[in-house]
Amino acid sequence: MATLNPMPRVSAAAAAARRVRAGWGHAPAGTADVSVITLVKGRRDHLNNLLRGVAASAVRPREVVIVHMNELPLGLLVDPGVPVRRYAVHDAANPLPLAAARNEGARRARGEELAFLDVDCIPDPDYLGTLLGHLREDRGLVMGEARYLEPGMNRAGWNFADLRSRGRRHPRRPAVEAGARMRTDAYHLFWSLCFAIRRNAFFEEVEGFDTAYVGY
Repeated sequence: MATLNPMPRVSAAAAAARRVRAGWGHAPAGTADVSVITLVKGRRDHLNNLLRGVAASAVRPREVVIVHMNELPLGLLVDPGVPVRRYAVHDAANPLPLAAARNEGARRARGEELAFLDVDCIPDPDYLGTLLGHLREDRGLVMGEARYLEPGMNRAGWNFADLRSRGRRHPRRPAVEAGARMRTDAYHLFWSLCFAIRRNAFFEEVEGFDTAYVGY
């Protein structure tokens, strides 16, 4: 379980883009032409926590796109206060077709900016605005920094103050301080956990996720 500030996981197709990792900073209020994209199989509690995070965001996305993997897009969800669009991909040979699901989410998204977010992440209220601010300055691929939570911290009644104070950085990832960013070409450290990219860059430069890649 992670709270955001975020970070991502490797697909060979991602290596074409420049990458910037962004720390927390103050985000202006408003609505952005960005689609939040997440993937799910089961894990409805995690998904609802992600949607609660989106509902509290200082910058409102245009929509949340949910791609269900090898399951039907059924069941009631928390209302994030923005449109939610649900789709499904099915692959009998792959229990978690992550690359295909991310590509499907990007194809279905209506925003000019795409913010990918793993289902077990809870975005901080300033996360999306900070991430998009860096994306618009750099126009590359921007990752956030994830903070990892102790078991049970995502149970009913959680609050952002606790997540911020008790979330822990990954011990083997370089730290990015609040409001700062770090430019890097270490593409092997890309994690698809949480990142943003412009739609045209995703399709024309990176050309999506490589569906031949096996694993995370």
